[in-house]
Amino acid sequence: CFESFVVFTGPKEEDEEDTELRGDDVNNAVTIYSHPEDVEWAKNTTVITNKAMDFFLKEYGSFPFSSYAIVFVRYLVCQTSNFAGLSVMSSKLLYPPNMIEPMFSVTDVILKSIATQWAGINISPQTFNDMWCTIGIAGFMAISFIKKLMGANEFRYRLRKQMDKVVAEDVG
Repeated sequence: CFESFVVFTGPKEEDEEDTELRGDDVNNAVTIYSHPEDVEWAKNTTVITNKAMDFFLKEYGSFPFSSYAIVFVRYLVCQTSNFAGLSVMSSKLLYPPNMIEPMFSVTDVILKSIATQWAGINISPQTFNDMWCTIGIAGFMAISFIKKLMGANEFRYRLRKQMDKVVAEDVG
């Protein structure tokens, strides 16, 4: 019941488009799955994945799994669930090309899902209380890409918002 399309990541030639798969570069591809009526919205929502994967590959080394896929499903209880080489996301995250507002929040969710692939495999928490470490590293990786994508001012603004949130929630 799903349709799929492939987003290429990695070095490109100047005359090639971002979403075109070349040769035997399956390891450098992200496969996106969505319901047939959501394909255009899925393409629009995941347009950032190729640049994000390219950044993570350059900064943090090779991808720890043989492939990566994002699946958009309906009626998912949470926004996203991440597994080894797979992110299952709610179709509520999808948005049409004529909307700009959801782009910022959805981009954060996608970036953290991709970054979790590296942080979750390279560092294993010993106890449940150590989960903050893998979550924090994935968050750092995601916000590092935001700094590259949107600049230092947006980076500082987001850090400030996150610090204010921590201060508000850390009572006592």
